Amino acid sequence: MRFDLWELAALASLAIAIGALLIWGHVRFWVGRLALPLTYSIHERVRCPDGVSIELRRVPIPEGVPKAPLPPVLLVHGIAANHRNQDLH
Repeated sequence: MRFDLWELAALASLAIAIGALLIWGHVRFWVGRLALPLTYSIHERVRCPDGVSIELRRVPIPEGVPKAPLPPVLLVHGIAANHRNQDLH
């Protein structure tokens, strides 16, 4: 069975479209399954005197946990991480 050039192009386009749809569905499924939505109780951006912006986020206290008069803990991530790296859940 021989295919013309336009038939091969149509089959290749169809295969690419189906592959893209399968990849999109796969990524969408796993992002929805593994994502952890976390809202912060406080989110502030502070401008330092040297012009650098620092973002401060406070993780909310879970329900049922009594509030304790403890000092805050400052967690600072490194270069190869983002603000979600040290979120507790």
